Amino acid sequence: MLIGLTVLIMLIPDAVSGFKFLITSQVSNLNHLFLQHALQIVSFGLAISAGIEMAYMLFTPGPDEAVEPVILSLAAATLYGLSVIDFSHEASFYKYSILIGTFVLSMGLLFFIKDRYISK
Repeated sequence: MLIGLTVLIMLIPDAVSGFKFLITSQVSNLNHLFLQHALQIVSFGLAISAGIEMAYMLFTPGPDEAVEPVILSLAAATLYGLSVIDFSHEASFYKYSILIGTFVLSMGLLFFIKDRYISK
């Protein structure tokens, strides 16, 4: 909860500057000012949370608690990847699209494994 609160506090200045930008400029440039930086902040928060959960897993008797931190890690990597895509270069866009697609498919597989084998 503390990590989530910290991430929200860190996003407040970005939200304020994003709304100021909306009022004073064109909406098309909002992605570079607000969205990319916000995704990076959230991805760092998720990565820290995943690290804490993984450390907790080391003190539990079974490996079944490892699935959720791995899902969180993939979500963090996906959000970070989305924040660094350079949409002006086609090669960069395709490279990151394949990587992010792989992360999303991996998360789906892990959710299936968790639902099918672990949550029972």
